[in-house]
Amino acid sequence: MALYPCRECNKPVSTESQSCPSCGVPKPTMRTGSVQATKNKSRLPILLLIFIVIAVLFAGLGRKRDVAAPSGNQQQITVVDDGKSKAKREIEKSMAKNSTSVYSVDSKENETRKADQKAYGNGALAALACIEHETSCTSYDLERHLKGLPIGWVEAALGTPQNEQRLSAGHYYYWNVVLDEGGRLHTYKLQLQYSSECSTGFIHTDVACTFNFYG
Repeated sequence: MALYPCRECNKPVSTESQSCPSCGVPKPTMRTGSVQATKNKSRLPILLLIFIVIAVLFAGLGRKRDVAAPSGNQQQITVVDDGKSKAKREIEKSMAKNSTSVYSVDSKENETRKADQKAYGNGALAALACIEHETSCTSYDLERHLKGLPIGWVEAALGTPQNEQRLSAGHYYYWNVVLDEGGRLHTYKLQLQYSSECSTGFIHTDVACTFNFYG
């Protein structure tokens, strides 16, 4: 066991002592530079961890910036892993559920109502194809796909209305829609009114009936 002077009080202390018995300084026989080097070495894993966390955060932010934000008048389309939009998957999910539902104990009525729901779903899918530019559509095409659909199916294709207006002439709903008309994008303000007068299904209910396109 060797004795060396303490780096603080210079009193002799064993090289195996963890602290000076006189002044209490830790590692009394280690020189100041060596102590600092030990401290710096102990900090390296922490600094490395902090660096890795910051790098991961910046990488995540970079990926978010790569996703372009939709313009103010354009519908936001969320695409899932199978290449279908979220709206399309929801419509297909509703159609699958309706195909196995029991609407009435009367078998004929039950099949008729199932057929109605299938027709509504197909109309919503056709309208959604116009909205998502899967196919070229005019305002007339969009009206043809939506006419006769109940409120729920219309909103499955167009989303919730961007505005509503109650007038003496009726209750109107509004959407901004962008259609691909033969390779040229055209923005319309769609005004829609529901009425049971256009209902052709087994259940007489309010459906998309009156359309006006502005723009």
